Amino acid sequence: MISDDRLEAVRKRLPQATTVTENELSGKLAQMEQEAEARARQKKEAAAAAKKAARAAARAAAAEKTKPAPAAKAKAAPRAKPAPAPKKKAAKKPAAPARKAQPKKKK
Repeated sequence: MISDDRLEAVRKRLPQATTVTENELSGKLAQMEQEAEARARQKKEAAAAAKKAARAAARAAAAEKTKPAPAAKAKAAPRAKPAPAPKKKAAKKPAAPARKAQPKKKK
């Protein structure tokens, strides 16, 4: 229990503050913890649902890739291959200037 002189000092410093008993405070803390756990659970469930949807979309995309292409009705004319582009000669880089030997440091 808090002494009366301390309560009086607190009331003078913080007149708008409400006094809370330890039981009320522990009850509020327990309620806040439960709410935080519920939010965390919802967040975790949402992440799991998003992962599941992503896996399903990936499976659907993979299934479409493995489907055979529809047979062509008429054979297309063979395409002519484009001529390869002429290769350019690489420009030579100028040689780096020689470095001067550094004098050895004395110990």
